[in-house]
Amino acid sequence: GVPDLTITKGVLAVDSTSSATLSGSRGPAGVLFNAPGSTEAFDATNGDSITSDALDVEPIDANLEDADAGDVVTFGLMVQNRGSADFGAFDVQISDTLPAGFTTPASLAALNLRVTDGNGDPIAFNILGGGTAADFFTSGIELVDPNANTGSLAEYSGTNGENLVLIAYDLVVADSAVLNSTLTNTATVQNFSY
Repeated sequence: GVPDLTITKGVLAVDSTSSATLSGSRGPAGVLFNAPGSTEAFDATNGDSITSDALDVEPIDANLEDADAGDVVTFGLMVQNRGSADFGAFDVQISDTLPAGFTTPASLAALNLRVTDGNGDPIAFNILGGGTAADFFTSGIELVDPNANTGSLAEYSGTNGENLVLIAYDLVVADSAVLNSTLTNTATVQNFSY
């Protein structure tokens, strides 16, 4: 078999001072996404995890409504390996496009780029081009394969969360955002091998 990578994207959270709301699915029932600025995208300490089976029912694809300039928003990219390559997907490269109407936070540390599997375990990554976290929006990241015989995204399993990666980060609604506008945000799997 071969890897088969799919990608979805949605809003995970908005700062508590905002009057903005989320519409659509924020992801699996029971998984609580943390507020922008948190060190972890979701709380996995209570045993909740994100799995492909759960994402089939409730994907991460929520939209943000009624946001104001200055609101801090956490976005989540979900990449799943739905393929059957025995050793998983290797050399996985992912990038995102900084959407119009959003800016990176004043400090790059506030971008708060977090990369985990469905169990909340960190997945090592490198910024392509050797830059800063903001280069995720131009060059992308590459997930680090654990070894020569194991890809960063395991073979498909509907239940263990090791075949997926959640990439979460925080952006700020720009002062230039137009009232009642639709802001499109896209992401890309640039490369993978097996």
